[in-house]
Amino acid sequence: MDERRPSAANGEAKVRDVDLWENASRNALNRLVRCLFAERLLESDGLLWACDSNQAWLPLWQSRRVLHFTDLHAAPAGTLQNRGRIEVLEGTGTRQLIDDASDLITQVAPDLATSPASTAWRIFAAALITASATTSWRVATGSAGALHCEEK
Repeated sequence: MDERRPSAANGEAKVRDVDLWENASRNALNRLVRCLFAERLLESDGLLWACDSNQAWLPLWQSRRVLHFTDLHAAPAGTLQNRGRIEVLEGTGTRQLIDDASDLITQVAPDLATSPASTAWRIFAAALITASATTSWRVATGSAGALHCEEK
């Protein structure tokens, strides 16, 4: 058979490949939503829930936008499962459908709940100073360069 000519089998395989790709992309997006909330990189306390459905809105304050989840469910261990569409609502009223995980990361990156290292170090130093008022401590390097405090 001439491989340059399209066949029914080739067409079916391409449709199947597209379906697999779309399902994998949707699964990755849903897993990312679950992980972002489970790891508290997105604050579930900030969600605004609809009274009569599983719709929820999450303001993205840094970028002045809102994430809209059309079907978000509470799951075990305090996690959330996305079963619907996700849109970004712009201040102008426009909506942009988020249909893959990289799109979602791009949209939420400025609003992720992370502390810069310098802030963490200031907190660590303040705790160390407070602790050393009653006990002598030294900072030591553990395995893989991890820092910890040891009593002298």
